[in-house]
Amino acid sequence: MIYREQHAAALSEQWDTLAVSYFQTREFLSYLEKYNPCRQRYYQLFRGDRLVAGACVYSLSLSLLTFSSIPSPLGMQIVGVPCSQSSPGVVGAPAAAALLLEDLVRQERGLLIGLNLDRPLPVSDVQWGRTLPAVVLDRTLSGFDDYARQLRSSYRRRLQRLDHAWEGVVSERGPCSRFDRQMYGQYLDVFAASDAKLEKLPYEVFPNLPAGFSLTTHRLDGKLLGWHIGLARGDEYVFFLVGLDQATKIQYHTHANVLSCVIREGLDGGARRIDLGQTAEVAKTRAGGRLVEKHLFAYHRLALFRFALDKARSVLEYGHRVPDAHVFRQES
Repeated sequence: MIYREQHAAALSEQWDTLAVSYFQTREFLSYLEKYNPCRQRYYQLFRGDRLVAGACVYSLSLSLLTFSSIPSPLGMQIVGVPCSQSSPGVVGAPAAAALLLEDLVRQERGLLIGLNLDRPLPVSDVQWGRTLPAVVLDRTLSGFDDYARQLRSSYRRRLQRLDHAWEGVVSERGPCSRFDRQMYGQYLDVFAASDAKLEKLPYEVFPNLPAGFSLTTHRLDGKLLGWHIGLARGDEYVFFLVGLDQATKIQYHTHANVLSCVIREGLDGGARRIDLGQTAEVAKTRAGGRLVEKHLFAYHRLALFRFALDKARSVLEYGHRVPDAHVFRQES
């Protein structure tokens, strides 16, 4: 049986046993309902008393042709987690998830987009394509110093040049409650400059993030060069959100230095896997990350719309390919 719920608090206690990331849990979904409300609703597939699959759906106006840099705002229903993060909005084993989606796509009205699935699933009449890949660093390393030692000489020299450009910068890690309007302005600047605009988060999301998230600010002589928010959970560290001062980011190589700081925080904190996020793949692979393919699907009840989606697949999906960087002396 498939049941639909309007609030995460009403989801089965078994939901979290299917979640593979904190961003899919009932706790975080409830937090998003409060601070990023977008008509969230949830579907659950049960076999007897056992929950075998679930999905989060929300409504938003997004650019359908975002990966082609063509402005195309359109209201749609999205199967995903509404927080600009690479976790899929579907939980459960692939076979059960496919059964749930088979029913879900016919219940939702209008254009339906599914984001960040790990693989295409056998669901009738949906169009599949690539979306932004995730970038992860999951090499066995004992800390940041070990990371630096294992880099090839050219990348180690690059890291040294970044350190030189960052001389005098004070990085301070603390609770997200320190987040302020200046930082939000830097987030909006990064969002505006992005080639793949998906959703813009409201200010309230940032200072109210749950325990476990941390905010690291980067200042030079008191000037805020940028900041990042990360989540340390178990043996994983997630690079969640970032803001940069646009006027100084080239001079101080701010984005690359923030990535280095993220890797340092993760490795020195004992993380065995660092999720570097989905954008800026070239910079992140040059920092040692590897690409993890992600997939999207599109569906509409009307056959004419489905025909158009099929013909427009090349501009709907993410077509950029990033070559391997071969960063480490001995690739594992």
